Order: sequence, then C-alpha cells, then structure tokens
Amino acid sequence: MADNETVIYYDEIAKGYNNLHKKEQINKFKEIKSRISIKKEMKLLDVGCGTCLSFDFFNCDVYGIEPSAKMVEQHINHHEWIMLKKLFVAPAEEISSKFNKMLFDIIICVTVAHHFTNIKKVFEGIKEVSKPESQIIFSILNRTSSKNTLKKYISDNFLIKEEIDEGKDMILFCRPLPRA
Repeated sequence: MADNETVIYYDEIAKGYNNLHKKEQINKFKEIKSRISIKKEMKLLDVGCGTCLSFDFFNCDVYGIEPSAKMVEQHINHHEWIMLKKLFVAPAEEISSKFNKMLFDIIICVTVAHHFTNIKKVFEGIKEVSKPESQIIFSILNRTSSKNTLKKYISDNFLIKEEIDEGKDMILFCRPLPRA
C-alpha cells in the first residue's frame, strides 16, 4: 500500500495536481495510446489513477484504483464511477480484492510503481486481474533511485515487449507471462 506520507502528500497537492502534472501525464498517455491496440469494448485499469485523467482520455471502459481520496475527488464524476464500482479509493495492493479475475485487456501504471510498499502483492494483483493477452504498461521515473530495481522486478514478472525513453520516464510495454 502507498505509505501514509505518500497519501498525505497527494491529499495536500490534490487541488493543484492537474495544474502541475496534467500536461506531462497526458503526454505519457498519448505515447502509450500510440503504441497499443485499443478498442472501445476493452477494459482498462489505471493503477494509481490520481485525478482520473485516464477516464477522459482513453476511449474504452476505464477503471481505476487510487489511495488518495482527495486526488479522486478532483474528477468531476468521481461519485458516479465509485457507484459503478469502476473506481476504488484503495491502495494498489488491494487490486485483486476490488476487481474480478482476468477482467482487464489493458493495465497502466503511470509513474506510480516507486510508491508501492509491497510491489510483490501489487504485481500478483495485476497478474490476477489481467487477461492472458493483456497489454500492461509501466512508466518509471528516470530520476528515481529505484529505476533499475523496478525494471528488473517488472522483467521478472512480465514479458517486456518494448521499452522507450519518454524523457522524464522510461515506459515499458509488457504482456503477462504464461500462467502455470
């Protein structure tokens, strides 16, 4: 789960988050969208969805999980999405308890992996809710001290199909490993 300090930090900056980061997040979404196959009927999970920018960007059935309630509240329709059980205010470690098995065609984790306190549990949850042919995308801050460790852990748990440097982030386009 995201630690309390991280949640407190994002709660504090929530009102100004989109002014600070919307443009850079949208640029990452554009890069991701240009490299994946996406259809309207597909289900996409945004892990660490923040202010839910992905809900308005991707033209498919979008779901999200985010530990900061104040970040989620920045999305104008957050109550509607919560009522539809498409948006959960919860840490990423709770993915498998919030969503059905093999539900998602696409899973994105945009600049959040360095916040996971139990990455093993998050990755197990992602594997559980992804379909065998899912497209799974991680972006990792190039400046984070854990970049190489995160990339290694991703490569141990997923098949990296493509890696690009988006400037501020390294973006890894992955597939699930075959299930045992």
